[in-house]
Amino acid sequence: YSILGITGRYVLIQTDQSDLRMLWLDSGESTYLDARHAFRMKDTEEPSGWIVWSPWEVFSIDNNGTQTLITRTNKALFDVKWSSTHKSLIFVFEGGSIIGFHPQYRTSQELFDYQNAWVNSISIDETSTFIIFESSLNDKRGIYKREL
Repeated sequence: YSILGITGRYVLIQTDQSDLRMLWLDSGESTYLDARHAFRMKDTEEPSGWIVWSPWEVFSIDNNGTQTLITRTNKALFDVKWSSTHKSLIFVFEGGSIIGFHPQYRTSQELFDYQNAWVNSISIDETSTFIIFESSLNDKRGIYKREL
């Protein structure tokens, strides 16, 4: 097991098989989460908790343990990030497209889509309005910058 974090009610753990579980502090019971990835929301203007995702669904989990479905996708997710500047999730899909998604308004915008250009990693500078990602365009591997 790896401990990802703790709240007053539960511990979020990742098993050796990469499954996520919530271990309840009051009962010792555990709840399986149908997700393999998670990050802690550190945006002080957003509710505390976690964003967790599987290839097809993205959920939020608050500090009390309440799970809320944010969205389902029709393409497999490779990575998910948070943009504090735009209060949006950034979805990286298998195959290379990057989509900005605003959870409150349920709107999305394509940020990058290039045929056969897999996005291998992405980073968001929380103090600016751009993302940096590593990909291959026209068989040229590099680091690219895109305005949000």
